[in-house]
Amino acid sequence: NQTSETKRLAAESLPLFQSLGIQREAIAAWLVFQQAAEREVVTLELVKEVANYLRASRGNPELKFRR
Repeated sequence: NQTSETKRLAAESLPLFQSLGIQREAIAAWLVFQQAAEREVVTLELVKEVANYLRASRGNPELKFRR
């Protein structure tokens, strides 16, 4: 089902981010998503917020994630 797939994706992506040397703030943003997935409270708004942050942070590594 979609919920279990979201949980799996969130859990499997974090080690990948860490191994690629992704900045700390981006990992923090992903952790917010991962925790929401685990609690089964992911919303479209959260997905957009994290995606927008990740996109913006590529050009600005100092950008802070604010939730």
